[in-house]
Amino acid sequence: MNDHKAEKVRRFIDVLKKVQPANGHDIGLIVIGEENLSDLQSSLENSNDASVYELTKDTAASEVIKQILQDLKSSRVVFIHLHEYLDPSLYNQLYLIFQSGRVDYFLPEGSITFDIPKEAALILVSTSEDLEQLNYKNILEICGPVLRLNEE
Repeated sequence: MNDHKAEKVRRFIDVLKKVQPANGHDIGLIVIGEENLSDLQSSLENSNDASVYELTKDTAASEVIKQILQDLKSSRVVFIHLHEYLDPSLYNQLYLIFQSGRVDYFLPEGSITFDIPKEAALILVSTSEDLEQLNYKNILEICGPVLRLNEE
């Protein structure tokens, strides 16, 4: 990824963190072309402040969701690469975060409940093709700002 795109990613994340609604928590979307998660992570001033998740049909949703939620609670930048399938339990958490700025995830061993810190950034990453094939056609309804890296 070139310096110009890396700067766009940094600026996008800064704006996403600063411009949050009074109710809910905006979820960003980055539409990529040839870029990958490590490109996005390395574009940050401190790449150790970010977590990356590659989600496919084979992903064990409950374990990944717990990790994602822990990272958000720690005010990290979380990149989630979506392909053609999004697990319903993760979609439900994304919807709740977008609508109320809260997490309420129930597990057999207890629930995870907290308000998303303002410093946390949750960013979905996908290609145009994968977005078209995604099992949730309304995914854009739960996304706030969108950065298109695939158009340059």
